[in-house]
Amino acid sequence: MSAELDRARILVGLNRFEAAREELARALAATPDDAEALTLLAVASLGLRDRREAVAQSTAALRANPESQWALRVLALSSVGLAESVRVTDRVQWRTLREQARDAARRATQLGPYEPQNYRVLAIVLESADRDAAVRALARAIELAPENAALRVLHAGMLRRTPGDTRKQSEAAAREALRIDPENVDALEELALNDMISGRVRPARRTLLRVAELDPSRGDSVRARLATLRSGVVFRIAATLLRRSRTWPDRPVRPPRPLPRRRTIFAVTVGGFFTIRLLLYAAGCSPDSTPEAPVPPPTFMPTIDPWPTLDSPWFTLPPEPAPPSAHP
Repeated sequence: MSAELDRARILVGLNRFEAAREELARALAATPDDAEALTLLAVASLGLRDRREAVAQSTAALRANPESQWALRVLALSSVGLAESVRVTDRVQWRTLREQARDAARRATQLGPYEPQNYRVLAIVLESADRDAAVRALARAIELAPENAALRVLHAGMLRRTPGDTRKQSEAAAREALRIDPENVDALEELALNDMISGRVRPARRTLLRVAELDPSRGDSVRARLATLRSGVVFRIAATLLRRSRTWPDRPVRPPRPLPRRRTIFAVTVGGFFTIRLLLYAAGCSPDSTPEAPVPPPTFMPTIDPWPTLDSPWFTLPPEPAPPSAHP
């Protein structure tokens, strides 16, 4: 193994994908058919969201080593990602890439039936097309590696996205991941999402702030979720008020009173004017005089604190780049 390949592995582990590609380019200049270098280059391209390049490099790695399970996993993930990017513009290519991803993931499980990462990738590929098969594949991966927190997090997310009442199961899977890894940020984020869906505002807020504390690179996403949480609270308050207004008992509506005639209006106005004059005269003051010490009307201070704004500490978090994508 060359020194360039060793440095590229370290750089990929540090999410420095551009620098890793430069090292791999020098390594492949000496050995262009190195399947491991080509697969690592595909992983770096996938980390940079260059899915088309990742598909090309993983395909080249499989030409050099057709039984590379790692290259098959990278090909499956990059193909399904590229398929989603062309889903609207090119349906034919979308179907071709989906079939390619499915075939590569299944081929990996055939070559390595006891490798949990193969079943993890198969579950990711199948989730949108066949959720039941994806759940079975993920269950097999967890059976092979029960103490893998990443598999538990993937299970929690899949349960959260499943239609029906699966939030408790999703929350249990996320808590199991936290039992394995108490500072797993992905598991904490899954717990926060379940709290948001269930309407538990305070636990969701605390968990999101904990996510930002453990991983400052997720500050932007945390701020966006906090803003969503805030708007959701306002919407629920408005919905509650509307629901209560509809359940109040109906009150009889009085018909509008007919407008008085002009003579009645004139009589009331003149009578009121003279009545005020008499009252002021009896009080010992003229209508033109003003009180010596005017008493201002009482003022009432609000007792409820206003909702925190975006400038308050509740929303202020350190800035962060986009969260890194998952790698096989």
